Amino acid sequence: MKRRLVSLAVALSLLLAACAPALAEADWGGIWTGVHSGVVQVEGVTQSWSRETGQTEQVVAMVSGLYYGENYVLTCAHPLTGCDEVRVTDENGEVYRVTDRRTDETIDLTVLVLDRRIEGATALSLDGEASMLDEVMVVGHANAEEGILPYTATRGIVSGLNRDGGALGVFGRAVNLIQTDATLYGGFTGAGLFGENGSVLGMIVLPALSSETASGVYYACGFALPVQVIAPAAADLIAFGQVKRPRMGIMVQQVDGPDEPVGKWTPCGMIVVDVEKGGPADRAGMLINDIITEVDGVRIRDYNALSAILDSLTEGSSIHVRVYRCMDADGETIDNPDYIEFDLKLEFR
Repeated sequence: MKRRLVSLAVALSLLLAACAPALAEADWGGIWTGVHSGVVQVEGVTQSWSRETGQTEQVVAMVSGLYYGENYVLTCAHPLTGCDEVRVTDENGEVYRVTDRRTDETIDLTVLVLDRRIEGATALSLDGEASMLDEVMVVGHANAEEGILPYTATRGIVSGLNRDGGALGVFGRAVNLIQTDATLYGGFTGAGLFGENGSVLGMIVLPALSSETASGVYYACGFALPVQVIAPAAADLIAFGQVKRPRMGIMVQQVDGPDEPVGKWTPCGMIVVDVEKGGPADRAGMLINDIITEVDGVRIRDYNALSAILDSLTEGSSIHVRVYRCMDADGETIDNPDYIEFDLKLEFR
């Protein structure tokens, strides 16, 4: 009887498997065909001059970028830092001059303004959303000993979400990244991370966790800036030349210490080193040397914690701030150090 039940269960499982609709396989070849022309080569050049040779130039960056809108290319900021000139090359070898660079270094994003549109290239839209274990494809321009290997494609999965970008050392604020196990090569910085329907999920920022083989170095784990971060920032850079964010009207530095004051040790947080006259913080009563310890009930120990709260707010927002005041604005110790709380209406610009 037991054997008969097992046989029936196996038969039922096979029947259900046969009747179940097959999962549609992504047409990765078709996706590559549709999107690859929108991934361009980006070349950064430094220039020098001497009496003997005149002006010479040296290529110091060969990365990838995403063609966007009429005449824009999105790529990472850090490889192009210090470059005197930036050039973009399309799949036909046509070279485009970059007339302007609009950069937000805090999220490592640069918008390159081209001298003309790229005819025939796919202008990529930033509308994808990554989910854990999604299959993905990376398209970029690989650097190799033999030269540039254009439009190289690799595949993998989304192997992690909301990874803290602080450890990579290229961000100036809190940024959550997509992690992928797709193989990444040198030159893939700025490459596109594409989903199963061909949508852009993110832009490769920096590979990490490298492994060396006989044929060279490849990267077993890499990270991408999600389009949810890129899209609004790129729109602001194009429209205003900078990313509009909430501002308190202060400059701060991180100060270490215990969570609560102990003896002569002040609590950890962000110490105010400058207050803009007439700005939001000044109007609320904040002083130089105040230590910000909480915003909207969240403990603040570093700049990433502060920027994460501010970046989540919309125009017209106010925040409730708690500071520890142990010195006056001139740096003189006050008699009765204590916490002070106040509401602060943010400015957006």
